[in-house]
Amino acid sequence: MSLKAHITEDMKSAMRAKDSERLGTIRLLLAAIKQKEVDERIEVDDVMVVAMVDKLIKQRKDSISAYEKAARQDLADKEASEITVLQMYLPQRMSADEVAEAVKKIVADVGATGPGDMGKVMGAVKQQLAGKADMGLLQSRRHSTPNPRRVYAPALIRLGDQLKMLHHGWGSKKRSDNTAPLREQRAVTERLCVIL
Repeated sequence: MSLKAHITEDMKSAMRAKDSERLGTIRLLLAAIKQKEVDERIEVDDVMVVAMVDKLIKQRKDSISAYEKAARQDLADKEASEITVLQMYLPQRMSADEVAEAVKKIVADVGATGPGDMGKVMGAVKQQLAGKADMGLLQSRRHSTPNPRRVYAPALIRLGDQLKMLHHGWGSKKRSDNTAPLREQRAVTERLCVIL
């Protein structure tokens, strides 16, 4: 049985049980599915339905934070109950370790070698892990990983400036000791090697 058919059956059982909250949420989901089918003239498959459920859950989470800021806990609770109903249609979520392993495998499969391949990797991740992993968590984890360029950039800029000053200062001043600029340059280079 497809996921769409399963949702339709759940709607019927909610109607029989007179569970109005659950029925309303399921009807919203079915309306979103129908809208996508009409707009794009396609028959949605399970992967598309999972992506739509994910999107609806994200919308409700955003609404919850807005309602809580506005001190409207009643509306936030309603959105939370809708999230509970929608989560029934998602596959079991992967743990953080499983997601990390899956992303490593995808990076290897895509053949990514640098930051320029991030688009290809994220496209493959979204396609393969849709509904199985929290994409918001993946994005925040990607941005929280320190980029070595950002970490070392200030120190490298300072050392580069010192090297420029040594290079330009070498010919402008007459020094009795001609080895002094070389010693200074060697010291700066050694600091640079320690950073790298």
